[in-house]
Amino acid sequence: MKPKLKPDVYWVPQGDALAFIHPGDPLTVRGRSALPLMDRLAPYLDGSIELDELVGGLPEGKRDMVLTMVTALHDAGLVKDVQDDDPNPLSAAEMARYGAEIAYIDHHLSSAARRFHDFRTTRITCLGAGLSLHALAHACLRAGVLELTVLVAGDCPTDTDLLDRYLADSRESDPAQRLHLRSFSDSAGELSDAVAGADLLLHVSDRPVLARARDLDRLCREHGRPLLQGIVVDDEAWTGPIGGSVGAGWESAWLRARSNRPRPADADLFPETAVPESPFLAGPTASIVGNRVAFLAFQYVTGVSGARGGLPAETVSVVDLETLDTTEHRFLPHPGAGPASPESQDETARRFADLLSRPAHEPAAFSRAAAELFDARLGPMRTLDESDLPQLPLHLAEVTVADPFGLLDTRDGHPGAVGLGDSFAAARHQAALRAFELYATLAVDRRRLRRGDGPDRVFARDLASGAWEAIDAELAYPALAKPGPAETFMRPVGLAAALGGDEALRMALLDHCAALAAGAVDRAREPFPQLPLDAAELTGSTALYLDATRTALPGLRCYDLTAVHGVPALAWCDGEATIGYTAGSDHVEAIKAGLVQALLYYQAAESGRPRLAPPAAPELPARLRGESVAAPDAAVARLGWPELVSTLAAQGHRVHAVAVGHDPVVTAVLPAVVQVVVR
Repeated sequence: MKPKLKPDVYWVPQGDALAFIHPGDPLTVRGRSALPLMDRLAPYLDGSIELDELVGGLPEGKRDMVLTMVTALHDAGLVKDVQDDDPNPLSAAEMARYGAEIAYIDHHLSSAARRFHDFRTTRITCLGAGLSLHALAHACLRAGVLELTVLVAGDCPTDTDLLDRYLADSRESDPAQRLHLRSFSDSAGELSDAVAGADLLLHVSDRPVLARARDLDRLCREHGRPLLQGIVVDDEAWTGPIGGSVGAGWESAWLRARSNRPRPADADLFPETAVPESPFLAGPTASIVGNRVAFLAFQYVTGVSGARGGLPAETVSVVDLETLDTTEHRFLPHPGAGPASPESQDETARRFADLLSRPAHEPAAFSRAAAELFDARLGPMRTLDESDLPQLPLHLAEVTVADPFGLLDTRDGHPGAVGLGDSFAAARHQAALRAFELYATLAVDRRRLRRGDGPDRVFARDLASGAWEAIDAELAYPALAKPGPAETFMRPVGLAAALGGDEALRMALLDHCAALAAGAVDRAREPFPQLPLDAAELTGSTALYLDATRTALPGLRCYDLTAVHGVPALAWCDGEATIGYTAGSDHVEAIKAGLVQALLYYQAAESGRPRLAPPAAPELPARLRGESVAAPDAAVARLGWPELVSTLAAQGHRVHAVAVGHDPVVTAVLPAVVQVVVR
């Protein structure tokens, strides 16, 4: 062992002990002799002497003291063994000039001199324009890059004389440095040459050159070249990720960010038109952008970024140029960032089979996995909280999601939904499922659709026959037909997410059964009987909901529409108002769903928040509100999704199902999201 004390370790006496001060966990060595021992020992802990050689000539007692001290320091991470370090390829002048940089590497990794030499000899190209480019080139020179290429684009003014002065200043202490300065025209050929001619490409600009950033990301991924970018957008500087070879790249990060930003429907994601510079981008703030990109490059090439166990490659730093507040955001690959082709019947069938065969999630496991998807800046899911929603009699949680392919106008807000339950946990769980529903129906990649002479189509499974058929894509993804404001986007009928595929299909079919019952009201001739809620055997949360409605809505009435389609279905009225229609696999489930709707209707009215109310439902005319009483049929077997399909098919309906959503990272968390189409 060749022990070497890390350069940022200090020690001070602390009573009868010795306390070590360093960035890690505290270390205290007891004993009055610890301080003088450490003072005498430290000069020898420079990595040049073998430990056995160091203690070889010492008496046994002192040898044990030294070994104990070195072992304690090594176990605490204050001393490292440089026995197997690579040979030092640097000159004495280089070691002296770049001692701070080498010490930084040395703190985290072995073979610091060799790692710095790797960085120093890396062919780095800086591409961009403006103050950010000045700062980036300056930072690279000061960090020790031996040969730097700077490509100056025409996005905004760049002082090339200043770059020459930076080189002259740097060469006073490092005469070997070279700077190759060239203009850059943004042509496809020059982009390819820039990528091919660099071991590492760094791209910054004072303006949001989004199209170039995308093109560089694609080219670097194609050629396996690492890429780091610092892009200024809307008074913010986005630095990272380390892309180009592995993991999700800059294009994925920008598409995730764009899907969370306000924008009109079908907006251009990579505009090439000139955009004014941020008024907050000046010398100091531009230096932050350039220096951060240079520092990330230094960490990447030397290996420090991996050794620290810190930010993963798929991370973006966002600096507010006005306040300098900085946040870090992880992001996931975006499906629009890579190639795609129409989904084949076999692919669709495999997805659907996986949906049905995969075991249902445990609620706790689902919650943990879903939580990883939430980030208001770069996540597929944006927010989930109670905000200032009323919490009586129902607990409510609100969720908002990103619009991954820009189908909606999000300038006044992103699509959202409300989850509810008898506890905060239940409300959040339902809100999370609603988030997966909303996101899946918006995550439609047009490249995955079947193109032909007519409308785009998708493969769907006929749930009665099991056959696969191509249906209009707008039936599976209704948002394609209704590209409007996000705040008015309604959850499509027949869309359902659940912890398992069977349950998702059942819930989607019941949604249609309720809608079909509501649609049959206009054709009804005879009044529907009342269903006395007190006659039903209700337990648990359903019984609690019934007690709450007795107080909140004493005029609540329930009418049995089961005769319409043979599926338990109910209409709910408060005085003259029709609250809504519900269906269930049995009467108890339909009652529970209706009580929840009634309480939400009451809660929305009492709080003055009509947006919380259930969607408007067709009126149940007074002539159809019967006086006769129908008792819940407890003998009826609970209907699963195959029985629901058979019931609908027997009445002449065709029932198709599609596993919706073209975002693999989201469907991997919850594949059981379906859109059922009933015609």
